[in-house]
Amino acid sequence: FYFFMVPWLAEQMATVVSKKTERQLGDGVYEAMQPTQQEDTAASRRVNEFFSALQIETDYTVRIAVVKDEQVNAFALPSGIIVVHSALLQKAENADELAAVLAHEVQHVEQRHSLKGMINSVGWAAVLTIVLGDASAITAVIAHQVGTSYFSRDLESEADKLGYATLVKAKIKPDGMASFLQKLADLSGDSEEGLAWISSHPETKERVIAIQQLLKEQPCNTCQPLAMDWQAVQKTLPKVEKV
Repeated sequence: FYFFMVPWLAEQMATVVSKKTERQLGDGVYEAMQPTQQEDTAASRRVNEFFSALQIETDYTVRIAVVKDEQVNAFALPSGIIVVHSALLQKAENADELAAVLAHEVQHVEQRHSLKGMINSVGWAAVLTIVLGDASAITAVIAHQVGTSYFSRDLESEADKLGYATLVKAKIKPDGMASFLQKLADLSGDSEEGLAWISSHPETKERVIAIQQLLKEQPCNTCQPLAMDWQAVQKTLPKVEKV
């Protein structure tokens, strides 16, 4: 009963949180992360320009923050902040793979998965402060959880399917979603050290199979690979010792 009711209640509570409060929560959590994850503003500017060029439709104002970190990871905060580790940018083989990661994370924002996850984890006293609009009161409490928390299989599947549809709608070749996950799944067979995007996103191999099935059942014949010299872009982005 408990494991059924808690996610359901988090779902209901998320519906009454205003976008203003959601934005305050996302901004507050990101600010609380700063002592441990410093943003590379030049890289952020470059990736935000890349995202804008994709013309992905969203009801949120998406802002991408690139932080220098050796873990291959990306995660979404409430209200549209997407944090991307520099190691993920170096691991992506082409621009299509980065587009796929961003499309997936945008759907976590659009569906309010990040908000629901935080409500689910912080306890009901803290939830009440969010609903009442006092998001700043709990940001420090939950800041340490972001980046290491993970969503349920159903939520990950939803973000994958909607992210896939987002790429197709933008006429971007969606193969990058499967190839990037497959690359990391193969690497994790030896060691998951530094592969946070795998460890925080469970059932990766099953997700790869599901996306490959989508590619067969819902092919996009008009989609094209992004025309970009990705290796040249990578040279302008921050590097880390381990990738």
